[in-house]
Amino acid sequence: MHFGKLLWCGLIFLWMCSSGHAQHRGDDSIATTEYFEFHSNYWINLHHFLYQKASGSQLRKLKEDGNQYLEIGEDKVQLTLSAADEKTLSEAISYYKDSIISKSLLFDLGQERVWLQRREAGVRISDTTFSKRYTEILNKVGPVYSKHFWPLHEKQNAAILKLQLPSIKKFERTVITKMEGFAMKKWPVTTKVRVDVSAYANYAGAYTPTRPRFNIFISSLDPSSEKMDFVETILHEGSHLLFNYGGPFREGIALIFDQKKLEIPYPKQLWHAALFYLCGRSVQDELQNNGYTEYRMIMDTRTIFSSYNTKVFRAGLEQYYQDKTNFNNTIAQLLDGLK
Repeated sequence: MHFGKLLWCGLIFLWMCSSGHAQHRGDDSIATTEYFEFHSNYWINLHHFLYQKASGSQLRKLKEDGNQYLEIGEDKVQLTLSAADEKTLSEAISYYKDSIISKSLLFDLGQERVWLQRREAGVRISDTTFSKRYTEILNKVGPVYSKHFWPLHEKQNAAILKLQLPSIKKFERTVITKMEGFAMKKWPVTTKVRVDVSAYANYAGAYTPTRPRFNIFISSLDPSSEKMDFVETILHEGSHLLFNYGGPFREGIALIFDQKKLEIPYPKQLWHAALFYLCGRSVQDELQNNGYTEYRMIMDTRTIFSSYNTKVFRAGLEQYYQDKTNFNNTIAQLLDGLK
């Protein structure tokens, strides 16, 4: 190769490295299964980190349940921050307190999430779509996060997924097939649901927005991430794709409710409570069949939809789960139990 051309190629390579094009570009996908594609995204992790440091909602919920975050050395790292880095981090957290945490992670920040997922890891953002100040905050706090916290978070995300991936692969098809039957809807053939594994998530430790796209977010610092609860959570959140708004299960509840002319408020979350039970039972059975005889489904270990979770509710859904009654009879029984 001519020396001039060689020099030019070398300069191009150096520019790409310095600008992050060679160093940071690439897929943040860390694993795939038949139904899911798992990601550990730098900006998504930073976003949830700042959100939870500002709101504290996830930690409060954990404490209510008698739990704490998993220990990965984050507090020790915090103590090593220089005064300048501490100031930068505090400024970013204050911005989130003032401008971001008033918005719901589930309902309000969808466009921001997709925008962040499309940024290059660790590379300064030039796009000011959501405000010049927001971009400035992210760019300023980015180096602090990259140096001190992202290595811990990235390692934790990878460790949890390595721990749980074999079980997800082993049980996903059987459980999803059962959930298709309960929901009376098939999983879209070409769809792999995106799952963002993030050190922090929302108050519940996992959530699944459907807009602007269906996307699961799950915390690797929640203590349940080291247990089979993680498997149930992934399969539960994925099953939202089957129990979607406008789908047969939710529309069926609305139709039967109208037919019965009940003088009670419409039970908006009955479908979700039913999903918790049906998915929990499906996972519980699969685990028990494979030697995990002590597993208790999440609905029994956490306070979830306690107003629905009655003897009538459980008895009706157990009959449905065991295919001893049909959907219409089940929903009619559940609605009568709410009177």
